[in-house]
Amino acid sequence: MKLLNISYRIRRVLILYFSFMFLLLGCGRGDTLQPKERVEVSLWYYWEDERMQKALAEVIDDFHHSQNRIRVKTQYIPDEDFRKQLALGMADGKVPELALVDSSDFQYFHAMHPFVDLSEEIEEIKTWDAQINKACQVNGHMMGLPVGMNCAVLYYNKDILQEAGVLVPQNVEEISGVASKVAQNGKYGILFSAVQSEETMYSFLPIFWGYGGEVDSINSVQSQRAFSMLRDLINSGAMTRECMNLTVGDLIKQFAQGNTAMIISSSNFVDSIRTMNPELNFDVALPPGNTLGEHFSIMGGEILGVLEEEKQKEAIEFLKFFSQQDRFDEFIARCGFFPPFTEVESNDYSTDEIMYKQSEIFQSCREREFSIEWPSISEEFIKVIEQEMIGQINQIENLDKAAKRIAEIREESYEKGDNLTS
Repeated sequence: MKLLNISYRIRRVLILYFSFMFLLLGCGRGDTLQPKERVEVSLWYYWEDERMQKALAEVIDDFHHSQNRIRVKTQYIPDEDFRKQLALGMADGKVPELALVDSSDFQYFHAMHPFVDLSEEIEEIKTWDAQINKACQVNGHMMGLPVGMNCAVLYYNKDILQEAGVLVPQNVEEISGVASKVAQNGKYGILFSAVQSEETMYSFLPIFWGYGGEVDSINSVQSQRAFSMLRDLINSGAMTRECMNLTVGDLIKQFAQGNTAMIISSSNFVDSIRTMNPELNFDVALPPGNTLGEHFSIMGGEILGVLEEEKQKEAIEFLKFFSQQDRFDEFIARCGFFPPFTEVESNDYSTDEIMYKQSEIFQSCREREFSIEWPSISEEFIKVIEQEMIGQINQIENLDKAAKRIAEIREESYEKGDNLTS
């Protein structure tokens, strides 16, 4: 009888033990299947180039694998819609934690919805190139992370120009003549991107400056001549009004496919063109300058900013990961940018003739305006380009109207105390 009682007690102890172990294992398995949910931060960007999109996606993927608390979700917005959509989001209080914006738009967006001060978060950015830092500085504080730099260059198809027996135009007075001579057999002489985007300003300003034009005197004789060139190119068939629908991605494809002899665009598309058409015989040059031999390129670049929101700490953590030297170097190289953290040296590109030329062009490029009112002025300027391409409005009246509106924008900004022109 005693043995039976002992056996019974042993069985009860064993049952309780295994039941307890089963519960422990079950709980452990449940924790494995249901990991802690990550904090999601959103990043808006407008890069259309597939190579740049892929480089950004791989940085984000590396970040996801480096930790298990934060997830970065990207949203692509077309360049021509980006400025408006981000501005509307700021007005409605519906913004991403991270936004990649054009360097010339940064001050405008910061005035609408402040970016987070990164001066103490990523201390090394204070020592980066002063020219690009100027775009995202407010009262000496770095409010954004510069993400590479570029410059405007003239891309030209060497075979098309050689077959037509013409040389690369050296000054703006030669553009129409060269473009007209090479425009044949269904090919255009030169194309610009003329959508409502900062890319249009970036492409056209070097030519505008070559004629002696200035934004604040858009109705001057010099400015009129620059816009007349657009009408002349279209009337001669050397350029098409479809430029008003060409994004920069479309423009690069047209050039890579051999459909146009020349384009003016950003220096960082060289590898994209080579990938699209490895056999294309092309080169780059300074945009045509004035008759005195002065040429004008323009500096471009993007700024990655953190907007003041409840998840800004997580967004800053991503920027710290992104800006680590080796990772940042690789990203910039893959995108074809010039580095924002050091002076560009031509010798760094001695193994690539085109990149070598572009590095020399970059060292003499001119800044766009970094001010709160610039996006509004830019929109007025692009409206003029559109009207000149259509060619149905009296030019002098069109330019006088634009000059008046630009003056009003300046005055309104000054009265508000927003005149942070750099």
